[in-house]
This record gives sequence, C-alpha cells and structure tokens, in this order.
Amino acid sequence: MGSTASHHAAVRVVDVAGVTFFGSAALAYLVRLARAASPARLQLHSPGRVVRRPWEITGAIGMLDVTEAPGPTTPPPGS
Repeated sequence: MGSTASHHAAVRVVDVAGVTFFGSAALAYLVRLARAASPARLQLHSPGRVVRRPWEITGAIGMLDVTEAPGPTTPPPGS
C-alpha cells in the first residue's frame, strides 16, 4: 500500500490570557512543549507582560508565535 507523507506544520495554541504568575517551571514546561510539538509551532494567545517578559529575557521568544486577542472596538468619532 503506497502512501504519501504529508507534513503540515500545525499550530498548537496555549491560551495564557489572564495568567498572573509565570515562573521558571512554567517557562521550562512550555519550552519542552514547543520542542515536542515540532515541526508544529506553539502559539501563545494573549500573553500579558508577566508571560511575555520571561520569553524575551531568555531569548526563547523565537520558539513560538504570539497572538493577541482583538481589543475592544471604538466607534469612529461622530458616530
């Protein structure tokens, strides 16, 4: 039986909106998760400063993608 291997780089999403503490254990866990997911990309959804900063400081930010939740929409002036 012949088959063609198809490698799709899927995305694994971790929603971190509302996280108020992000220690070294959490960083280490997500680094392991990102490595295990490869070739898929790990995506952090809505990371606040508390989550984003350790990734930036350690230089591991390149291991993942970051998406932001859409902000509230403001109606145009005069509407």
